[in-house]
Amino acid sequence: MYLALLSGKNTEMAKDEIFSISSSFKETNLNGRIVVFDSCKTPDFSLLGLTHEAGIFLGKNIEDVDFNVFLSQNIKISVLNLDSEQNSLLFSKEIGEFISKKGLKVDFKSMDILRVYLTKGGAYFTKPVFVQDKKEFAKRASPKRNFFMPTSIDSMVARALVNITGAKKGATVLDPFCGSGGLLLEAAAVGAEVYGCDIEDKCVNGTIENLEQFGYLVTAVTSDAMDVKKVFKKKFDCVVTDLPFGKSSKMLKEKQKLYKDFLYYVLGLVKKNGRVVIGCDEEKLDYPKKELFLENKFSIYIHKSMTRHFFVFTKK
Repeated sequence: MYLALLSGKNTEMAKDEIFSISSSFKETNLNGRIVVFDSCKTPDFSLLGLTHEAGIFLGKNIEDVDFNVFLSQNIKISVLNLDSEQNSLLFSKEIGEFISKKGLKVDFKSMDILRVYLTKGGAYFTKPVFVQDKKEFAKRASPKRNFFMPTSIDSMVARALVNITGAKKGATVLDPFCGSGGLLLEAAAVGAEVYGCDIEDKCVNGTIENLEQFGYLVTAVTSDAMDVKKVFKKKFDCVVTDLPFGKSSKMLKEKQKLYKDFLYYVLGLVKKNGRVVIGCDEEKLDYPKKELFLENKFSIYIHKSMTRHFFVFTKK
């Protein structure tokens, strides 16, 4: 069994992202930002955008911990208090005393770590196998790219959306409203073959420049999203995009029509059983229910009155 510490941005999205890269995922417990689950194979946690840490779950009581999983007799204790009223230092001391009685030694320089998460629902004991390198995502953040757009999705959220589509190494991924290429950048980072289009030349050129900046290739063209079938003449394994948004009354009707038209048009862009992940500023979408199955929906607060809603569809 495994345990993951999820991002607080959206725990349901983070959990769904883990499910997307796991083998026979079976959740056993979700407590705030902590999820305990089974997977036939060890997931590649390094692919994840919304998981901060992960480890082998050892139990909720120190008495249940099998210390044979540790390589040495020297153990470092690391306690993270998430929302418990329990004193972390006192709890850490109690664990140390228990370990000493077992004939083991507490060593804060040891590479063998007993990681403990304190929550309102109790303690969770793990042996860490993954800690997210936030610097990797930070270097691909929108302000660090050569072509900058302030509306670009956070790189960690973008990675989660890419994973949720099921994009893997060798998969074909399309973003028909590519903007500055943030979603395609994360798709390329997991090994996918990426395609994009945008109605503006500057966005297409910016997308190509941004992916080249980080050593990735992209096939990107200037085109209306409703002409993508003519341009690429193929169907894709996954479609992931953040639709144009705006709240002005002038834009509202045009935007809603665009959303509806695209959700019917996308049927011709994605393969059977392929996933379509759509980001927008509408809480509800008009889509072809006979052809698209709504798997999930997530909402992430951005700033002020801005909330992005992400819809996960599977083509039937």
